[in-house]
Amino acid sequence: KKYEGLNFSKFKCRMVVLGNHWKNVHGVSTFSNMVDMDTLKFIIAIAAVEGWEFFKTDVAEAFLTTTVNKKREKRHVDVPDEPDGTYYARRPPGLTDDDMPYIIQPDAYIYGHPRAGREFSLDVKEGIVGRYGYSVSNYCGKVYFHTDELGTAIIAHATDDLPTIASTPAKKKQVLEMISTLYPNHTKEDPATIILGMTVSFDRERKTATLRQEAAIVDLLNSCYPEWESVGLETLPKVPLPPPPAQLGKKDRLLITDMLEGKEITEYQSRVGQLNWITNTVHKIMPAQRLKAKRNANPTAFDMKQVNHIIRHVAYLQRTGDHGMTIGGSNGVSLLATVDTSYAPTDPYSSDLRSITGGTIHMSAETGSIISLCARHDFTTDSSMAAEGVGCHLVVKKILPLRIFLNELGFRQTKPTMIYMDNEPFLNAVTGDKGASNRSKHIMIKLNIIHEAYQAGEIEFAHMSTNNIPSDGLTKLLAFKDYDHKAGYIDGTKPLCLEGKPRKY
Repeated sequence: KKYEGLNFSKFKCRMVVLGNHWKNVHGVSTFSNMVDMDTLKFIIAIAAVEGWEFFKTDVAEAFLTTTVNKKREKRHVDVPDEPDGTYYARRPPGLTDDDMPYIIQPDAYIYGHPRAGREFSLDVKEGIVGRYGYSVSNYCGKVYFHTDELGTAIIAHATDDLPTIASTPAKKKQVLEMISTLYPNHTKEDPATIILGMTVSFDRERKTATLRQEAAIVDLLNSCYPEWESVGLETLPKVPLPPPPAQLGKKDRLLITDMLEGKEITEYQSRVGQLNWITNTVHKIMPAQRLKAKRNANPTAFDMKQVNHIIRHVAYLQRTGDHGMTIGGSNGVSLLATVDTSYAPTDPYSSDLRSITGGTIHMSAETGSIISLCARHDFTTDSSMAAEGVGCHLVVKKILPLRIFLNELGFRQTKPTMIYMDNEPFLNAVTGDKGASNRSKHIMIKLNIIHEAYQAGEIEFAHMSTNNIPSDGLTKLLAFKDYDHKAGYIDGTKPLCLEGKPRKY
C-alpha cells in the first residue's frame, strides 16, 4: 500500500528480495536513483513562472522491466566485464509448489535487489538520451531536456516516476508517446498533483505553485503525537523551539545528563529524520531540526523533550494550515537570494562556537524560498565579517551552478543574481576597493571566489536590514514575533521587502 495525500489511494503487492536488509558482496545497500528534491522544486517553479504543464508518468512495475545480465556498451575498452548477475531467490511465504518453485531464478531484478534501481536508471537514460536525443543536465544527472519545433520538455527521474514539464501541449503529447513506446505498461497522472510525497497546486494567474507535505506531517503526528487533533490549539507551541535561556532550569539540567539508550536512541533518530524530510517544504523549522540532528549519536532526555516540542509545533502548523511553501512568481525565470550569518552564537547546550549561515534562494520577491540553507560552518572564524564571508560563499556556491542550470535549459541569465545582506563591512569589502582586512585574510580564497563572480557580472549585492532579511530566521532560534515575521518571507506568504539599491561594480 502506498500512502498518498491523506487517503490510501493506492494498493500494491510487491515481491521483495530481503527487503531493505539486502546487501551485496561489496556491502552496497538497496537504493534507487532519484532527482534531488531541491532540483525538482526548482523545475516546478519554472513550470509555474512559464505557465508550462506539469505532469507525471509512472512506469508500472518499473524494476521488473530490467533484464538480468544485460550487456551494455562499455564506456572504455579497458573497463572490465560486468560479473555474472544471475541470482536466486526463495519464494515468498504462503505460496506453494503450484505457484512457483521453492527456489527461483528471476529474469528481472526484483524490487529490493541492489542493482534494480541502477539498471532501471540506465535503461531510462539509454532510451530517453540514446533513442530520442535528450540531453543530460550537467547540474543534475537525473534531469533530461529536449527542444525542437514542438517546444521544450524537461524530465526529472525520481525512482520509477518521471515528473515532466512541457512548454506546449504538442510537446507533452510527444513525451507521453515516447514513454509509452519505451515502457508500454505505464500509467500517467495528468496533471501531477502528488510527487515524492509533495502535493502540488498551481495558481496560473499569479504564476505560482504551492507545495505541501501534508501526508508526511499527518503520518508523523499520528505516530508520535496521537492526540494532536484533540488538544487545545492554545496549548501548542507557536515556535519550533524558543530562544535558549541564559541558564537551564533544574529539571532540564537533570534531563541533559540522562542519556538515551537502545530503542530510545532509534526512536529519537527516527523522529529527527521525519522532521528532516518535512523541511523540504517547511523550511522555517530548519534551525530547530538541525540543532537536534547534531545530537543523533548521543541524545539525552532533554534532546527528546525538545524534539517533541518541535513535533507539537508542527501540529500547530497543521492545525492552522500554516505549512508548505509558495514558489514561482511573475519576475520570469531568474534568481534572487538573501544570506545572513549568526556569528559564533551562544549555545547553552554545547561548547560549539562555529557560526551558522542561513540562506534563501527565490525566483521572485513575491514568493518564498525554493532552496533554503541552514548550515553550521566547518571551522571557527574570529570576526563577524569573516563569518559573513564564509556564509556568503556557501550561498554563492549554490547560485552559480543554478545559473548554469538555467542557461542550459534555455533560460539565459543575462542579469546578475541579486544577493541581499545586512553586513555593510562585508559588502564594502566585496564591492569596493578596500579589500579584506587582516582579520579576514584566512578566508581570502572564499572572498576571491565571491569577488570574481561579482566582477564577472554573475552576482550583485544590495543591503537588506536584519529585521526584514528572511535568512536571519534560518540562523538561530527566534521568539514568536520575529519567527512569524521572517517565516512569512521564507514560505512566500508575504513578499520580500527589497530595500537597498544594487552596488554596481
